[in-house]
Formats: sequence, C-alpha cells, structure tokens
Amino acid sequence: MGYRIEKRDLEQIENIIKTTQSIETLYKRLYELEINGKKDTKEFKTNYDYLTIALEVEENNYKNANLTAEKIQAWIKYIFETKVPKEFYSDSESVVRQDYSNKTIRRILNILSSKKRSYFEVPEEISNDVFLKNIMKLAGIDNPSELFEEATQATAEMDFAFNKDYTNSILHIIKELLNKKEYANYKNNLIGTKYYLSFLNKTVEEGLLFSEFEIPEMLYFISSTKANVYKLDSTEFKIFKKEYAFEKTIVQILGMLKLSDLDYANEKNAITSILRECFIRAGFMLLDEDTLEDLNYEFHEFLESNDFLEEHKHDKISTQLVINCFKKIKKDKEKVNIISLKLKAD
Repeated sequence: MGYRIEKRDLEQIENIIKTTQSIETLYKRLYELEINGKKDTKEFKTNYDYLTIALEVEENNYKNANLTAEKIQAWIKYIFETKVPKEFYSDSESVVRQDYSNKTIRRILNILSSKKRSYFEVPEEISNDVFLKNIMKLAGIDNPSELFEEATQATAEMDFAFNKDYTNSILHIIKELLNKKEYANYKNNLIGTKYYLSFLNKTVEEGLLFSEFEIPEMLYFISSTKANVYKLDSTEFKIFKKEYAFEKTIVQILGMLKLSDLDYANEKNAITSILRECFIRAGFMLLDEDTLEDLNYEFHEFLESNDFLEEHKHDKISTQLVINCFKKIKKDKEKVNIISLKLKAD
C-alpha cells in the first residue's frame, strides 16, 4: 500500500516549512546587503553565521523525520497535492523568469528528491522476477537486483554530477556578466539569481557557503571523475552528457525565440533573455563538438523555415542573441577545468 501520511508527518512538514522560510529570509537579507555594497561588513558576516545555524536546524529536521524511500515519496505527493499551485514552472524556468513566489516549496521538494537517492530500493518486480534471474544467470550475472541497483545509482549520480557542472557554469557566466559595464543595469537581477540558484540547489549552496557567496574564478567540471568511478567509457559518458544537456539547451533556445523585438521593451523580458543566454551557454559547455555542430546547422535551418519566418519575420534580437551564444562556444569551453582520471577508450 505504501506509506500513509499521519498527523506526525504533517507536523514535521510544517516545521520544515517554517525553518525553510527562516532560511529564505536570511538569504534575502544577504542579497540586500550585497547589492547595497555591504558584503564586506560585520552585518553580512553576522547574517551569514545565522544562515549556517539555520541550515543545521534544517538538516536536523530532516534527520529527525526518520525518512525512508516510501516516506519521502509520500511527502512529495502530499506537498504537490496541497502546497503546489497549478502554474508551477520548472526550477530553470522559475530562475529565468525571476519567479520567486514558490521558492520555499521548491527548496523542500529538491531536498527531498536528493535525499531519495540515498534510499534507493530495487523494485519488487525486479527482485522477485524468477525468469529475469534465470536469464541473467545464463549471461553470467548472479545478482540481477544488484546489477539493476548499480545501473540506477550510476544514472542518478551522473545526473547529479552534470547538474553540478551545469549550474556552476551558469554561475561562472553570471560572474562574467557582472564584470561587464553593459550589464550594469541588471546587476541586482544577476546577483539575485546567484542567491536563488544557491537557495534551490544544496550542492551550489555548499560551494557558495564555503566562499561566502563569492563565485570562484576557476570553473571546474567533476562529471568526468564521476564517470570514471562508475567505469563508463568515453562513448557512454558522451551519451549521458548529451542526454542531460541537449533538451535543457533546446528549451532555453526556444524560450528565447518566443520573444519578439517589441518584447524587449519590457525590463522583465530583457533580464529573462539575459538569463536564458546564461543557460544556453552553460548547456553548450556540456555538449560535444559534433552535437554542437549539428545543433548549429539545425538552428539556422529552423530560422529559414516558413513557420518561423511567418511569426518572426521582422524580429532579429532573439535570433542574434542565440547566434552570439554559438559564437562564444570556443572561448567558453576554454574556461572549463576538467577534474578527471582518464576515461577508458571507446
């Protein structure tokens, strides 16, 4: 039947919501201090220390809940049914649209989802499938459940590693834009995005807490090391990485192209476009050269299609911004430092 939500669960969830709201308030305070030039003050350090304490309280709340895979799934289902509004963008869309309305619930759902990785259980249909076990044994595999668990864990861990590389790339590009005069009018939005990405993603948070919310100068990718741990060869690694980054990049390109030239008169659309650029360039950093070449060709073919020309015949800004992202691929990739043991040959 699965885990059933009880009164104690509701109390624990509400307690976690209150703690997360306190963390949200401290994030807002740190952001306000930074945009007002007070990052190197005692007040910033005090609020930073309060945040580290609040994060410890948060972690203890989750530990005291005695979570299991079934319990986490039940909590996630309950939160989606009772706390999530009908219009609930993906995390990436909430970032580019600067939609902070549901960030408390987003953080909780993201933490629960990440913790679920630690409670992986082989489905009964796999562990109890006699026919599958016999087929596996004929193939020289004594424990299909173990094999399934390893494969699923490898997929989850690679997805985690790619997410870290991707999000760190976005942060690195944000840092680049903050240092350019032409983006001075959007400085507060870019700094706000840094804090929002940290609030949503515990992995990003850990890195930025270590540096007291300074984005590091160097950009490191860890996915190659993770691939080596799970004994992926270079071809498998390339496929995994493409599967992660390709769709994310396409979504951002299409989102950009929906903006007409007139839309850019709206300041919110302008910052959304800037952030989509960050996401597109970050996605390009993860894609291999062959995929990028094909994508570039297909993109230009799409620009010449009748459907696009009919809708955007006189719109030039968005298409040029995407083209600029393609032009920056070489320089962007040169910024990446790979932390890796050598992958096996194809």
